[in-house]
Amino acid sequence: RKFGELYQKGLITSLDPNVRPAVVNDRGPYVERIMRMVKHACVLKLSDEDLEYLCPDVPQEEAFKELCVNSSAQLLILTKGIDGATVHTPKHKFDVSAVLADPFKDTVGAGDTFMGTILVELYRRSLTAQDIGLLSLEDLQRIVERATIAASLNCQFSGCNPPYEKDL
Repeated sequence: RKFGELYQKGLITSLDPNVRPAVVNDRGPYVERIMRMVKHACVLKLSDEDLEYLCPDVPQEEAFKELCVNSSAQLLILTKGIDGATVHTPKHKFDVSAVLADPFKDTVGAGDTFMGTILVELYRRSLTAQDIGLLSLEDLQRIVERATIAASLNCQFSGCNPPYEKDL
């Protein structure tokens, strides 16, 4: 409920569900709660695995389209690991290629690093919730590409090790 209240006040709200099926005791209420939160997020990022859990038996592209329609998010991002990410705003839809980690250690924290970088980049631009949907294609591409690089750098180490600004 508080999440919705923050959204109604025009504050930037973000959601990165990080679905963990092994710790969900009752799938139905869990999915309902996430879908309620989706309606109050300005920025929504989820992985292909999250989407598969939330919308089983629905092709990925169709499930993402449905999510875009049912969300009020000004920026929706579907991360797909080695296959990059799909980005959707009210004005733009595009794909971004993954940046391969070299050397590759593991993916722990990659999604959180990606989302954290997105939020930092939005903050740096001093945007309001509505401004996010008005970003130019070039700005969006730069933001998401930077997040992709940050996630890749995180994967070069064991455990969650987001890069510092100087590393980017």
